[in-house]
Amino acid sequence: MSRTNWTAEQLFTRLLHNKSDKTYWENIRELRKRDGITATCYTLAASGSDQEKELAVDVLAHLPYSEQKITLYFELLQKGFAIRSVLYAIGHNNEQLNTAQINTIAAFKDHADKEIREAVAYALLGVDHMEAIHTLIALSMDKVSAIRSWAVFGIASRTERNNPDIITALWNRINDKHEETRFEAIVGLAVRKDDRVKDIIKRELLTGDFGSLLFEAITELGDNEFLPLLEAHLDDDADAGWLHELRECIDSLKG
Repeated sequence: MSRTNWTAEQLFTRLLHNKSDKTYWENIRELRKRDGITATCYTLAASGSDQEKELAVDVLAHLPYSEQKITLYFELLQKGFAIRSVLYAIGHNNEQLNTAQINTIAAFKDHADKEIREAVAYALLGVDHMEAIHTLIALSMDKVSAIRSWAVFGIASRTERNNPDIITALWNRINDKHEETRFEAIVGLAVRKDDRVKDIIKRELLTGDFGSLLFEAITELGDNEFLPLLEAHLDDDADAGWLHELRECIDSLKG
């Protein structure tokens, strides 16, 4: 029987005994469509088991914003329930966070669980508040590359702020061994028109091993001095999509 024909109760039962991420999120998406699911989730979050609380948060995360939902999230955080799921859920509804709420999230940035630290970075993406920025800067130095990548993305591309702390944090990641983190930092410096990053971009172009984020940085700077280095890669044996982005980048500089 297709999950579209399952009752909400059957979906909940499946989720509580789920064995794979793929089917978990497919069942979550189906459950979100059901009438009355919001009220059920609030009840579970208030009085259900730890697993039911986490499930309730995962269902609520993509439902429309409400102050009641945000209040619930922070009540759960303060009680230490479903921390990772709550932080990710906040990341989907973080447009109106106040200073106290941001500080509550930031308090988890040094948590021993790397998945919770990563969720902190996600929760604060796009939050235009200096405490959020400082937390992302701290996480940009985390020992886990996935956390650094999210945090650098946050300070590089999800805020328009431009100050010495952000610039320093981006330069600190310019030689990161993790490629995506390194390129996110390059993009952030290019967006802020820091001409010093041009030499870094040339270095990356000469390696011949770079992703499409570098094209974004070059386009932001708009300097045709990159053209010879870009055109040298036109005959590379590379993915068709990557070559298309390369040509688009070249055309933007010539345009």
